[in-house]
Amino acid sequence: MRFVINQKFWSIKDNFTISDDSGRPWFTVEGQFFTIGKKLWLKDMSGNEIFFLKQHVFSLTQKWDLMRGGNIIGKSKGKFFHLPFIRTYKIEGEFGKIKVKGSSFAFNFRVMDMTKEDEQIATISKKILKIADTYVIDIPNDNIDPAIIVGAALIIDAIHHRKH
Repeated sequence: MRFVINQKFWSIKDNFTISDDSGRPWFTVEGQFFTIGKKLWLKDMSGNEIFFLKQHVFSLTQKWDLMRGGNIIGKSKGKFFHLPFIRTYKIEGEFGKIKVKGSSFAFNFRVMDMTKEDEQIATISKKILKIADTYVIDIPNDNIDPAIIVGAALIIDAIHHRKH
């Protein structure tokens, strides 16, 4: 399964749709205007909240909470010191434990299931030479919930490509 995140070139707050490779919309993303720290809602096409992503502002590492209905269902944490040319983030919660590992330029990431000895379950790639931020998410196994992988891509975008 392939998903495409096509953000708007210019917008005051994050507000866009995530589609599969045939153009069928699957998710919407809504951001909040004028906040301290990034806040994003991932919703299905009926408007139901899948989860709310909230950035911890005063932290030495990149930390995020994944929330649903006001309850924390997961946490994301980056490493304080990264190896040269490698970025690593872990996301843990009721959905399991995944590790997102990518290049220093934050264009290509591998998503691995930590409960299955770091088996690769998806890839996240940022397209270069595009006017707006565009990501392609490939999930080869249909048994994997795409929402957590999409959430990981949104966190990566907020950390590494915050100017858009």
